Amino acid sequence: MYDITAHKITPVTNSGNATDPAIYGKRIVYTLNRPTSFGIGDIYTYNMSTAKTTRITTSNSAFSPFIYEDKIVYADSQDSESGDERDIYLYDLSSTVQDLPLAEFTANVTLELHL
Repeated sequence: MYDITAHKITPVTNSGNATDPAIYGKRIVYTLNRPTSFGIGDIYTYNMSTAKTTRITTSNSAFSPFIYEDKIVYADSQDSESGDERDIYLYDLSSTVQDLPLAEFTANVTLELHL
């Protein structure tokens, strides 16, 4: 990822097997390929605000993701024995469990003694 304003390069992956990047807002979606699979693997997202990577699919046969707002659409041949039959899937990022807010507070207790 290259930040035009800051002139800074940030690596999103380090496996050498990532393809099909797409970006929307603060998210990047991409395919992390199986070795020697030529573009087929699983779909991941990278949140630029938190630098957190999330695996979206686990089929090992997903590819060509596109992202728009909180939706990812991708192709997957998970139900095909030959891999030639493909279906389109929609993943809704807004329906996933988000990080819960962390409550932070302090207290200052003062004791008074009355004699």
